[in-house]
Amino acid sequence: MAAACCRHVTEFLRGGPWIDPDAELIAVRDAPGLILLNGPSPLLGDDHVHAYAPFWELGKAIDGGRIAFPVASRAFDDAIIEPWSLLGLLSQACYRWLDEPVHAGQFFAAMIDRWSELDAVGPRYTMGARTGAQLWELPHLLKHVLARRGVAQAELVKPLPCGGLVGLVGLTASS
Repeated sequence: MAAACCRHVTEFLRGGPWIDPDAELIAVRDAPGLILLNGPSPLLGDDHVHAYAPFWELGKAIDGGRIAFPVASRAFDDAIIEPWSLLGLLSQACYRWLDEPVHAGQFFAAMIDRWSELDAVGPRYTMGARTGAQLWELPHLLKHVLARRGVAQAELVKPLPCGGLVGLVGLTASS
């Protein structure tokens, strides 16, 4: 898994696309195993989807000076379009993008657009545990973005209100 992500990032560093237009993408719900949002995890093998891994490797390239952050932002721009890459942005490796208000707004809009599809996967998401959970139940960067938008921490640990993400932000705006 790590070797494939390293190759992917190397191609990106050479000017290739973040998302290969020739790649055959499968729906998130059809992926095998659990969907790991942060890692690596010694508890899980490679037979699961490591959604965090491409951004983990890209972050190492940024930190190592192999690519400048503004150039690497092209990956973010591409990632918010596809569900798989959007899931990768939930990883702690992506704070650098989501701390910027413009990127955080774009990410939030993409999450609203894709939420139904991502949530429909069911309890298959994990931050490294051997058991899956619903996406909303995990401590990922969407909650960081929501907190920065004024959503109280107490609301971020409750089930989503009626209206989902939009309803949650609406509760904040009306209080």
